Amino acid sequence: MPLSRLRSIAALLTAVVLLASSPIAAGQAASTQPITRTVYATVTDQNEVPAMDVRTDEFEVRYAGKLQEIKRVQLAVAPLRVALIVADRGTGMFQLGALRFLEGLLGRGVFSITGVLTQPIRLLDYAGDVDAIRAGLIQLQRRGGANAVGAQVVEAIHDATKEVARAGHRPVIVVLRAGGEAATPVRAETVRESLRQSGAILYAISRAGTQSVGGGGNPTEAPTAAAVSHAAANSEIMEGQLTLGMILGEGSNDSGGRHIQAISTSIVSVMQQIARELVHQYEITYVMTEAGRPSDRLSVTVKRPGINVAAATRVPD
Repeated sequence: MPLSRLRSIAALLTAVVLLASSPIAAGQAASTQPITRTVYATVTDQNEVPAMDVRTDEFEVRYAGKLQEIKRVQLAVAPLRVALIVADRGTGMFQLGALRFLEGLLGRGVFSITGVLTQPIRLLDYAGDVDAIRAGLIQLQRRGGANAVGAQVVEAIHDATKEVARAGHRPVIVVLRAGGEAATPVRAETVRESLRQSGAILYAISRAGTQSVGGGGNPTEAPTAAAVSHAAANSEIMEGQLTLGMILGEGSNDSGGRHIQAISTSIVSVMQQIARELVHQYEITYVMTEAGRPSDRLSVTVKRPGINVAAATRVPD
């Protein structure tokens, strides 16, 4: 073969090698690689009993409306990382519920407790030690400032979203509230986006009747300066309640959790139910066929009749 011909072939091979190793080519190759994701699902029957016998072929996962390939389904084994936020206005009404909840999860992860009278105060940093948990729970008893108002619950949730996620853990945020929250400058979408990025499941338990905000006054009377000031303060509170309502309602649903209105006598059983659900979650690993947008929705369903599924509908980037 002529020397010039050999040189041409060598030059062509060199160009091919350089092109294949270029950042553009590498990026194109990487973009074709499948993205594997994991979603945790709570599966219960019509009596809210965890369904433990659901087969892999009974699950369906859709993202942006498109069916995704399921690689594996198993009972969740990753340890929990739970942020418990208690805003009880100093009454101690949630202490027993918190105790029963944590009892049901002992040995399955680490837990923090944040008490909120006004500003959030950390009562227990993330720990799984029984003595440390007991010490945190003791601080949830009835305490000074009972029936206090102005709790910064939105801020407490926002803070939790920033620290609850850790590699290899299932992040969970549980909020117990008795109402009387303060107005907040934090936007609902800011917290919901932070919740999405954390991948945490949000459960909220509100004492029944805590959603309403008091008004009052005679609309036929000329407003006084005090009345105007009161109305302005009420407007801020109402806006804060709307923000909190969006986080606890839409935010919890998006995360795979839920917002529960409970009377005082049912709070313990509700907390025990949540613990059971977390213990018996399914871990579903699927292949995302293409990168999506934050607005794209994830859907996890089970084809068997009479089965309820709760799973995140918005996935982290």
